[in-house]
Amino acid sequence: MNSVADSGLFVSKDCDGTWSVTLTGTATGGGTVRTAGSITSSAGFTSITPGAFESFDSVSIDQGAPVTFVMETINPWQDDFTFTVPDGARICVNVDSLSEGARVLSGSDRRPVGTTFDPETNSACL
Repeated sequence: MNSVADSGLFVSKDCDGTWSVTLTGTATGGGTVRTAGSITSSAGFTSITPGAFESFDSVSIDQGAPVTFVMETINPWQDDFTFTVPDGARICVNVDSLSEGARVLSGSDRRPVGTTFDPETNSACL
């Protein structure tokens, strides 16, 4: 991801099994990009860690409930958070809103996905 040139919500899994959720970009016509959504796990979360956030950004950190998030930023900056789940847990990302001009991209190959998806398979949640 290039926080200077890219516009989107990026969801990817690091080599150690940690999931990263990052927002960067510029909305169509200029201005900030904004997103809101949630992530569910069939087995809860083992960690949820906010990263680069401003006072108007939020992520819930209750490991037993769905993660909810609201983020707003503009290139070249980014907002992000990470989370981990128990082995074998099924994850579903639901993007309720995303600024015009930004896309939802999954994985290291930056595959375009819909607004509700399983980031392990890049397909619809089961």
